[in-house]
Amino acid sequence: MAMKKPHEAILSPRGLLIRAAILALVFGLCHVAGLREYTSFLCGNMATATGKSVFIAFLGFVYVLAFVSFWVFVPVMILGAGLMAAADRLLRGRGRGKQSAGE
Repeated sequence: MAMKKPHEAILSPRGLLIRAAILALVFGLCHVAGLREYTSFLCGNMATATGKSVFIAFLGFVYVLAFVSFWVFVPVMILGAGLMAAADRLLRGRGRGKQSAGE
């Protein structure tokens, strides 16, 4: 069996699903860790008076980035993986039909 090139593994249905699962896991960990509390920097006030405001803003930014990734990129990756798998099956099915018809 030949080794796949790295870009083929990334742009495969399985690769997209793995990356979608990783993004979902990161968002879940951020949510469970309570980073949602630190997103108050978006409206101009800090969630807690303790700690450095730069670090609190960073934690809020990490949560917002994970949130957007989860709600925007994960569904696109899942739909893309499904469409790629369906197209691959369809094209492989047509290839078999041409081979058997030509023989």
